[in-house]
Amino acid sequence: MKSKIHFFSTFFFFCFGLISCGPSERNGIAQKAEYEALTSEALPVQDGKLLPDFLFIPMDSLAFTGNDIPKGKSVWVMNFNPGCAHCQQTALAISMRKDELKNTEFVFVSRVAQDAIKKFATDHKLWEQEGVHFFQDPKQLFYNYFGIVQVPLVMVYNEEHQLLQTFETELDFEDILSTVQAHKKQF
Repeated sequence: MKSKIHFFSTFFFFCFGLISCGPSERNGIAQKAEYEALTSEALPVQDGKLLPDFLFIPMDSLAFTGNDIPKGKSVWVMNFNPGCAHCQQTALAISMRKDELKNTEFVFVSRVAQDAIKKFATDHKLWEQEGVHFFQDPKQLFYNYFGIVQVPLVMVYNEEHQLLQTFETELDFEDILSTVQAHKKQF
């Protein structure tokens, strides 16, 4: 009897929580539940050549996946750690020169705690910037989506979401930017 009461009270509060949340919060809750259900075994390892329909825990409670980035926008996917000096330099360069990459979406993914990710985003003036998205990946499913795990790592995709180049370990923003400029007709 106690378990039934516990179940119904939990169910009631869950439903009440969904009703009291706005649409974007419900999407974030649903996305988080979907992420929690994922396992490495359930996701085949992708080759990373096309931008996958990734699913990570959103930092802003808005449901957003790889399919939400419309064609016609290039994408930089960055696997980062807030303590990484190269990650910090790259984030600072993106923040300072974002106007050069107006038609680009930036996807930052880290396995660290959400408060550390938010501090990193805020410190580099990228939090709540249009076209910049931060995700947490505590299950470390990045490899399954992109086929490589490195910190730091930047994968640059063109407007058709095809991989142009992967930059690993010692990131150089100028090298990344020159890759973008070399494919300017695609960006």
